[in-house]
Amino acid sequence: MESGADSGAGVEGGAGADSNGEFLRCFGRQMKLLREAAGLTQAQLGERVGYGEAQIAAVEQGRRITRPELVDAVDREVGGRGVLVAMKGEVAKARYPGFFRRYAELEGQAVELHAYSDHVVKGILQTEEYARAVFRMWRPLLDEETIEQGVTARMERRKLFARRPAPLLSFVIEEHVLQRPLGGPEVLRGQLEQLLLYGHERNVELQVMPTRRAEHAGLAGPFTLIHLAGQRRMAYMEVQHKCPVLGPEEGQPVGGNVQSPRGTGVDSQGIAGGHPEAVGRAMKTGSPAPAAGELRWFKSSYSAGNGGDCVEVADAGTAVLIRDSKCPDTAILNVPSAQWTAFVRMAAGA
Repeated sequence: MESGADSGAGVEGGAGADSNGEFLRCFGRQMKLLREAAGLTQAQLGERVGYGEAQIAAVEQGRRITRPELVDAVDREVGGRGVLVAMKGEVAKARYPGFFRRYAELEGQAVELHAYSDHVVKGILQTEEYARAVFRMWRPLLDEETIEQGVTARMERRKLFARRPAPLLSFVIEEHVLQRPLGGPEVLRGQLEQLLLYGHERNVELQVMPTRRAEHAGLAGPFTLIHLAGQRRMAYMEVQHKCPVLGPEEGQPVGGNVQSPRGTGVDSQGIAGGHPEAVGRAMKTGSPAPAAGELRWFKSSYSAGNGGDCVEVADAGTAVLIRDSKCPDTAILNVPSAQWTAFVRMAAGA
């Protein structure tokens, strides 16, 4: 199972992760002082804000990460004058362990996000029941409170799908992931139904990597490519709780030229290459393919006199695009530049 905090059961929101626990206990003590100063018991405060006494106690003891709306409500009821609200941002960050916090922030800012999953459905695609099943399979076993914190944190990240303007999101999922009944057949059914719903969104594209595929570029494990505003690209990879977010500032080459082969006939079976960049280039990202007017198309010298019976090629940078002159707006073949060069050399020597 993936062990990182994104898709697997890394304790996403565990209060004991790094410095999270100490901050949450500090927040809880502040909340308790304000409640007592207002002359309210935990039960009375819980009744006013719509939470149980046990939940209020858990927040005050730093054992539970509260929702942002509860922070607002408690601050209002205890007369906090914004003291608790001022810490709301840090409370939200405490949902995630330190190694995942930066990724969660970048994910929320993504203009495009392209991900490959090989063990479980990616975190932001998971249903609540599926996520809960994943957390319950973690070893050593997590207590129920930690599990619920993780599920809540994971569901919170799904706000990305409702953001406007909508980011472009694409996912490549291994076929066996969609067949493994984590949590039981009904949980899997619910997860598959949610994937179908996401797949109907105009800005979301899902692909399945067939198990029978003889070639595979993603053997290094799951990864995510994030495009941010200003042409910044970041890569996130999960390896046993060490989940680096790599970018230009770390001096790491990431992302490459992630392009959309929409309409090119390239599907999950066409994924090939030796690096996550290669997988990213073959993913359908949902972004528009280069417009014909943006490329210089060259016709074959063997073209018929009317110029209609031939193939055309265009240099797209990292790939060469090939199309039928008679049907320029339909299927386009996308060939990596290195492979095209090898083909031309072979043809010239024939």
